[in-house]
Amino acid sequence: MVRSPRFLRPHTIIVRNHVGENEDGEEQLIDTTVGRVKFDGTYGITQSSRGITSSDTVVVVIDMHDYQSDKTYSKKLTDPSTQFTFATNDLIVYEGDTYMINQIKEISPRGTDPDFIEVYAS
Repeated sequence: MVRSPRFLRPHTIIVRNHVGENEDGEEQLIDTTVGRVKFDGTYGITQSSRGITSSDTVVVVIDMHDYQSDKTYSKKLTDPSTQFTFATNDLIVYEGDTYMINQIKEISPRGTDPDFIEVYAS
């Protein structure tokens, strides 16, 4: 089992999963706190001969064998009280800033279950 050192993953995020709408037509979100992740806000910054350009893209790396949450990860959200997921258009909150998930990349070097998940958001 591949595991990354915890000192490389000192951050905590909140994942806001869309779980439908209430009777008034307002969308409902379920918050899940996930710790021991790596949040990289400098992912979208590039340097060239013209200077530094920045996009609002961030990346969050989650070690699926060593994250900290009171819920378990599931590829498909079936029970929001015990599970969370990373899905396109769900939200990530880090230090008060909210980002919308654009892409999810599962890294599975040995088998079908992911060892790491990279979440790209802006």
